[in-house]
Amino acid sequence: MAWFWVPAMVTLIILPVGVASAQTLTSAEIKAALEGNSISNENEVQYFNPDGTAIYRKGSEKATGQWGVEDDKFCSDLNIDARYPAEGEDRVGEWKCYPAIRDKKRISFIIDRHAHTWVISEGNKVD
Repeated sequence: MAWFWVPAMVTLIILPVGVASAQTLTSAEIKAALEGNSISNENEVQYFNPDGTAIYRKGSEKATGQWGVEDDKFCSDLNIDARYPAEGEDRVGEWKCYPAIRDKKRISFIIDRHAHTWVISEGNKVD
């Protein structure tokens, strides 16, 4: 009898409590959750206009970019990773796409195997 050792690749995604049971969203689900609505966390808020523009605000910082949905992923040229950009860098950058999951009130974007979670609110909460 021969034994073979096969290494396994394990991907760990860190999810907030309550989001652990969420499923990856389809393009239609992402669009339905975000279009015409805002998302917020402790110090940031974003509004997703149905025309594809996005408005971001953190304190007095405000930026406008684009958003969309491609291949069951949320896409935007606004940097939604709270760790970036570094001070002095522009918040609007290259077009990036991320898988999304959600529960009833929150949506999370999976960035570098971490869930960046936002609360969903109806309408424009940026202004």
